[in-house]
Amino acid sequence: MKTAKEVKEVALNSDLHGQRNAILRNFNFHKVHCYMIEVNWKWADSSGGTVPSIETLKAKASGLLRDVINSEKDFASAGTGGFEARKDKFNEQHVLRLYFVIESWRG
Repeated sequence: MKTAKEVKEVALNSDLHGQRNAILRNFNFHKVHCYMIEVNWKWADSSGGTVPSIETLKAKASGLLRDVINSEKDFASAGTGGFEARKDKFNEQHVLRLYFVIESWRG
């Protein structure tokens, strides 16, 4: 029999996985891909660097979201290649976010 904490963790992970699926369905990977083509933004690979396909973009985003979901911390982030995945907590609810960042500045 699972403890109350284990049941809560399973529910939380289910909710986060649902959010991950919604993000992957609704994020505009085509827009990111078109921008990367326009500015010739390449990711390093065995051939020296290519603009990633939409499928590769989705796979990378999925992996980053999985990484923050699996973090035991309430606030977590992971990023690479322009993507940033975040897990935040507001009013006892965890929220996943996915960004594609082309510029950032902080004072």
